[in-house]
Amino acid sequence: MNKIAAVVKYDLSNYLRLVLIAYAWIIGLMLGVPTIIHVIGKGFTGTTETIGAQLTTLSFGAIFVNLVLIFYCGFLTYERFAFLIQNGVSRRTGWIAKLISLLVLAGVAIIYGLLANMLSLMGDQSKNVSFY
Repeated sequence: MNKIAAVVKYDLSNYLRLVLIAYAWIIGLMLGVPTIIHVIGKGFTGTTETIGAQLTTLSFGAIFVNLVLIFYCGFLTYERFAFLIQNGVSRRTGWIAKLISLLVLAGVAIIYGLLANMLSLMGDQSKNVSFY
């Protein structure tokens, strides 16, 4: 395995773990909490309508989280740079691997955004809007 592939594997393991944690939090906060509050307050009647209404906010949250994560992962440099230099990886190899990793991360963000958008379009039809 060449150095670029090894660094891309290292970067993607860190970035994708961070992204999956953030996506789990956004789904839990934007879908789970309102649904639990609805079930506690009104029981199971109308739960599907509540979930459908919250799916539209999930699409907006996906856009925000994707932008923040791509810029955040792009700005994570010092610890990564120190780790790569200590292990004999050049700056050029590190930056090429970072660019490839961020492009893959952007692809994952687009796929997540499209899935969230498809779910939001299946939800509340009165708010049938899409930013993707």
